[in-house]
Amino acid sequence: MAQLQLGKFESPSPPSPRLEVGCYSTTTRIGKLEFPRFCGDGVRDWLYRCEQFFGVDGTPDDVKVKLVAIHLEGRALQWHQAYVRSLGVEGKIVGWSEYVTAIISRFGDSGYEDPMADLKNLK
Repeated sequence: MAQLQLGKFESPSPPSPRLEVGCYSTTTRIGKLEFPRFCGDGVRDWLYRCEQFFGVDGTPDDVKVKLVAIHLEGRALQWHQAYVRSLGVEGKIVGWSEYVTAIISRFGDSGYEDPMADLKNLK
C-alpha cells in the first residue's frame, strides 16, 4: 500500500513479474502484451515475437526459457521436454542463446520463407 509520511507520497515498488501457468502478459504504456504461444510452426516469426516481448518486459536471461516453456503446445512442448531431459538439466537454467539454436535446428526452415513460391506450388 502507498503510505503518506510527513507530507510525502511514497508509491509501492511495482510487483515483480511472476511465472504463472497459463498466460504471461505485461502491461505497457500502449496496453497489455501477451506472450506468444508456439506449437512448432513458424519458429523464426515466433522467436522474433519472443525477443520483442523480452525487450518490452525487460525479461531477465535466466527466466526466458522457463517463460517460453509454459507457452509451448503440442509437438513443441514434447520437443522441449525431451531436449531438457537430454541435457540432464531439469530444474536448472538452460541458456537462451543455446535454446534458440536448438529450437531452430528442430523447427527451423531454410532461413527464409517465400509466400509467392508457396502459392506457385499449390496444385
